[in-house]
Amino acid sequence: FSLAGKDGTLDLGDRLPRPLAIKSLAVRGHAPSLASLHIEQAVADLGGPIVEMTGDLTQANGKTDVKANVGVRDLPVSELRHLWPIGSAEGGRRWILENVSAGMIEEVKVAITTSLASGSEPAPSNLAGGMRFSGVRVRFFEPLPPVERVTGTANIATNRIDFRFTGGSLGALRVESGGMAVTGLQAKDQDGAIETRIVGPLRDVMALLDRKPLGYAQWMGVDPAAVAGEAAVDLKVALPLIAALKLDDVDIRATGNLTGALIPKIAMGEDLSDGRLRIAVDKHQLQLGGEAILAGVTTRLEGVETFSGPPGGLRRRFEIKGTLDQAARARLNVDLDPYLRGPVRVDAVYGETFAGGGQVALDVDLSPGTLALNEFGWSKPPGRPGRARLLLRLAAKRLARLDDLIIEAAGLRIA
Repeated sequence: FSLAGKDGTLDLGDRLPRPLAIKSLAVRGHAPSLASLHIEQAVADLGGPIVEMTGDLTQANGKTDVKANVGVRDLPVSELRHLWPIGSAEGGRRWILENVSAGMIEEVKVAITTSLASGSEPAPSNLAGGMRFSGVRVRFFEPLPPVERVTGTANIATNRIDFRFTGGSLGALRVESGGMAVTGLQAKDQDGAIETRIVGPLRDVMALLDRKPLGYAQWMGVDPAAVAGEAAVDLKVALPLIAALKLDDVDIRATGNLTGALIPKIAMGEDLSDGRLRIAVDKHQLQLGGEAILAGVTTRLEGVETFSGPPGGLRRRFEIKGTLDQAARARLNVDLDPYLRGPVRVDAVYGETFAGGGQVALDVDLSPGTLALNEFGWSKPPGRPGRARLLLRLAAKRLARLDDLIIEAAGLRIA
């Protein structure tokens, strides 16, 4: 048999939001028996999008078995809501229709196997296929702005869809790669897992992560506009695809590398610059490590910033290693000339509480420097062993008092 028609509609009742307008339709096939039908080719022009199908229908024992290969070409994303059946993976359908817009689905190919008993809804027992798309706008998670001009592919299976992104933009940031898995398509609600790599200016990454209700930069006391450098960040978000989504339902994590980083007043009111750092952040804390210039000194540092806690709890902790010369000590208001001259190696642990107090514990290798107590006729030349341990108390991120001091060098001990 061969059928053809034009300018009609397909009405599936409440399965589709509205009857589907069909500009033209051509079907070719044959019926091997009264209980079977073979579709050699069916082509429907929807006024732009083209739907093609081949398949077989077989009736036996009160049910109809369907095997079909369906393809769709040139489908604007805005038209997807008119083709995705209502009630089919409803959580995934709702999330995608609310958060995916603009762009073009260039091609979809799906193989479907299902059975339909009399008076029941079709339930796919097997679904497999793929998709290509371009120029799509995707809002992954409500605080984040949408990613524009997303290109990529998707693998479609019975219980999940796996999207892979090959490009996109987020303001000044580039989305270089990543993907999203929508799982549980046969369940009442679906889950989403997003992984994407974002590259671009650090200030834009900080501004992105500072959007409410995240507020990461605000917790750090950092103005994103004052930050400089470049960032490459891997962002991971896991969330249920439900209508009443709350931040507590979302697991969000970011890890990455920073180059040329400038972060003002990060510790003791001092700027961090020329940072080559690794970073990890989630809803609870931020971890930072690597090499940078802090207060004009080249240092290695490891730090943790905790976003909430009791007043006496530790909000910020940094372990810092570097060499302080006289100029650096003068900038930090710890110039000890004429008692100490030359460079010394310092291991410092800086801690700050949520109440605003803090301390710095210093372990100082005095070996490279010169020590002198001229009043007592004592000195230590460079190269002779020496060590000092100090505990400094801070107020408003500035030195308030010296609580403990031990110096051991060349037969001298001060405690």
